[in-house]
Amino acid sequence: MYVFGGSNGTSFFNDLYILDLESTSWTKPEISGPAPLPRMNHSSIVVGPNMLVFGGFRYDDTTYKQNGNKHGTAL
Repeated sequence: MYVFGGSNGTSFFNDLYILDLESTSWTKPEISGPAPLPRMNHSSIVVGPNMLVFGGFRYDDTTYKQNGNKHGTAL
């Protein structure tokens, strides 16, 4: 199972981990190419050697504060 991005409630992430469901062990794979921006609530799929990430959401601190802490940035 591939796990990309997410949030801990304070920060957003764009790291990638793989969980081996048989051994329940985690690995962090070597990646190449441009990394997507940190985000949560996105969709992704692995196609051959590539992982495609679509959509998602992250808070932009400036926009968030300007909008009374009621708004984020759609990616």
